[in-house]
Amino acid sequence: MIYVVHQMNDNRARRNKTEAQLRLALKRVELGRGKIVSSTRPISIVSVAQEAGINPSTVHTRYPQIADLIRKKSKERNRSNGQRDNNASLRNELRTTKARVQELRLLLANVTSNYQSCLLELERLRTIAASAGKATTLSRTDQHD
Repeated sequence: MIYVVHQMNDNRARRNKTEAQLRLALKRVELGRGKIVSSTRPISIVSVAQEAGINPSTVHTRYPQIADLIRKKSKERNRSNGQRDNNASLRNELRTTKARVQELRLLLANVTSNYQSCLLELERLRTIAASAGKATTLSRTDQHD
């Protein structure tokens, strides 16, 4: 009987140690600081098990709560990566829009300059027409044919 209790305590201690190894391995993989697994590897049961030196099937069968935690962290990472991709896309769109705004500002400045030139030319022509009108004003009675 004492042997059975002692063996149960050993199993429990080994199980606690393995669970702690898995949690530490998950943290290292999550932070990209794995001792075995590359920092570019995604969070998965396989990568965490490899980092902990444990068979992935053991994680599935004997540590389902850790497996669930790994899946949760993986989904969170995927969501944040999707958000990062979306943010990058929005940054590119913003950069393109800013460049287009700059182009339109230059075009507006050019059109405004041309408009001002046309107004000055119109005023000059009105002045010429007005002074030409006075100098060449003839009454109908002065015209003899």
